[in-house]
Amino acid sequence: MKQIEFDKKDNEIANMSALHAWLDKSVKWIKNGRHELVLREKRKKRSIAQNRLMWLWFTCIEVETGQPKQDIHDFYCMKFLRNEIANPATGEVIAVPGHTSTLTTTAFTRFLNQVQSDAATELGITLPVPEEEAWGEFEETYKPYLQNN
Repeated sequence: MKQIEFDKKDNEIANMSALHAWLDKSVKWIKNGRHELVLREKRKKRSIAQNRLMWLWFTCIEVETGQPKQDIHDFYCMKFLRNEIANPATGEVIAVPGHTSTLTTTAFTRFLNQVQSDAATELGITLPVPEEEAWGEFEETYKPYLQNN
């Protein structure tokens, strides 16, 4: 499949001539017949920083509750990213956890906000973000546990 990425800002496509040249060149190899051209917005996947923050938070919850951080991950994925699928043989609908690895940065931020809120209300655990004053002490306290696992 041929593809190209481009940016549009202020209602202008950057380097429009390159996009025209790519399209012209790309359609030449297509066989005769009916075709479909799909244009979709490119979305950023979760960032490494977001993923690190999540695992540091789950390490904190592990230390404070005694529950393994992988179980905490699975719990929150089931609680906030849950999908319902049908058993192909029986049609029975079952719930399965979603995956953080497939989230966009925006969806991952929403997930982290839900985890942060739930930890505060249900567990009494405050999970700060790097921009907050409490971050330094939090990171210093829980990062050694993360490195030892």
